[in-house]
Formats: sequence, structure tokens, C-alpha cells
Amino acid sequence: MKILLIGSNGQLGQCLSAELSDFKLHKADRSKLDLLEKEEKIEEFLEKINPDLIINSSAYTKVDNAEDEREEAYKINADALKTISKFASKKNIYLIHYSTDYVFDGKKDSPYFEDDKTSPINFYGQTKLKGEEFIKENLSKFYIFRTTWVIGRKGNNFAKTIINLAKQKEELKIVKDQIGVPTSTNLISSISRLCILSLKRNKPWPSGIYNTVPNGKTSWFEIAKFLLQLAESLKIKLKTPSHKVIPIESSAFPTKAKRPLNSQLDNSKLNDMLPYVLPEWREDFQKISLEIFDEMDLLNS
Repeated sequence: MKILLIGSNGQLGQCLSAELSDFKLHKADRSKLDLLEKEEKIEEFLEKINPDLIINSSAYTKVDNAEDEREEAYKINADALKTISKFASKKNIYLIHYSTDYVFDGKKDSPYFEDDKTSPINFYGQTKLKGEEFIKENLSKFYIFRTTWVIGRKGNNFAKTIINLAKQKEELKIVKDQIGVPTSTNLISSISRLCILSLKRNKPWPSGIYNTVPNGKTSWFEIAKFLLQLAESLKIKLKTPSHKVIPIESSAFPTKAKRPLNSQLDNSKLNDMLPYVLPEWREDFQKISLEIFDEMDLLNS
């Protein structure tokens, strides 16, 4: 099975590259395939590779910047998916794609199911939803893994931002009223692998959308506190002690793009497909946090 991995140099792409290294993997970072290119150019590249499976881990993810850089965000998150899904349909191959809780408005009181009504409240969410819609319109063989608050060893993410701020500040004010869970790139990649193995064995999972998150619920405030408590337990020297993480409301930290207050996704559909029970968020987050500490050379400091 020849797999084309688009976005191989991103936070998730690098983790997928490692997870799928035993497959015949053709890695395409932006230097090889720029999703801002015209449709014909993208098609030409796909034809040249002629894969048996496409994984798209590339995305425009700068949520606030997307409010101004609308053309770029739409081209990468939506238009490119129209081209890729049309190609996959023509070749009768599967497409794996990654989406976000930001397709919802966050006003529901309980976790979102895959088929709940979508209603994004920022432009980034609108582009990700349009990408999903193009896939569903053009293709019957697809997996869309919707996830939340992605944290990886590579790339930029909330955990690394908190660590860098904690090196400089004596106190951190973190939003407490946005609820969801952090999801490690390791978890997303291992689930993607199981899905791919189902294709290889000719026992494919049913096509569709799968909410891909660990169990439980938390807030950005609780995540930051947990991270600094973990650092303290490992004797990592930071300027901010965990008891100096101060909870604030979203209204006290205005951003250009609105964020959904409820980012919880119900993962029962995915859990039914797996040979194990999805981990609780602290278990998943602690593992990736240790990798990040190592990546940032903090474990021996």
C-alpha cells in the first residue's frame, strides 16, 4: 500500500511519519506540495504519486490570523480538499483527513456527536467545515477524524507556550470557561494506524466522521496547572509555580476570533472500533508532556 502523507512536516504530520514508517510512505511537505497552488498543479502532483491512500494532515491552523488571512485559510482548509477528494473519488481510494471541534458553536450543554448540527463561530471553523463538506460531496470512501486541542512533541502548541511563559513570568492567567480535552498527536496517529490496518486487511471501518479525543473533560486552566505540577514533580525549574496559575473568564482575554466554550466531543463511535478503551485525558497528556519536556531539553536542567 502506497500512502501519500500531505503535510508531513507539521505537528501531526511528523508524528504520523514516525507511526507509519513501516509502510510505503511518500511524504509531502509544503516544499513538495503547496496547497495554495492551483487545482491543476495539485492534481498533477497527485497523479505523479498515484497513491493507494491519501492522508491529509496539512491545515491552516492560525485561528486568529484566519480572520484576516481569509483567502489563504480557505484555500488550504477548503479548496484543496475539494481537489484532493475529487482525485480520490476518481481513483476509488480512501482519504483520511483531520478536522476540529471548531465546526460547532460550543453552545451545547453536553458533548457533541458526529452528526450534531454544525455552526462555526469563527472563520477558521468555517473553512474546516467547508473542507469536510467537500469531502462528503465528492467521496464515499473517507475518514474524517475530528479532534480537539492538539498537543505534539513537534511544532507549536499550548503546552509549549505555557512552558515558555512559565520560564519568564511569576504568574499566569489562563482561561477557565472553555471546556474540552487536549489530544496528543501520538493518540491521533495510533488511531490512524489502526484505521489504515483495517484497510490493509480488507476489513475497513465504516466511512464517515469519528470524534477522536481521549476521555474526560477539562479546561485550559486545569491543563496549565496540571502541566506545571508535573514539571514540579520532575524538579524542572520554572519561574511560575503551579499555585500561581490564575483562572480567568474568556471575556477577560479577548481574541480576534471567538472560541467555542464547549469543545467536548463524544468519542463512543470511535471507541466501538478500537481494541482498547480510549485513555483518560490526563494519561494521554502526561505522556506527551514528558516528550515535550525532553524535546525542550528540560529533563536534565
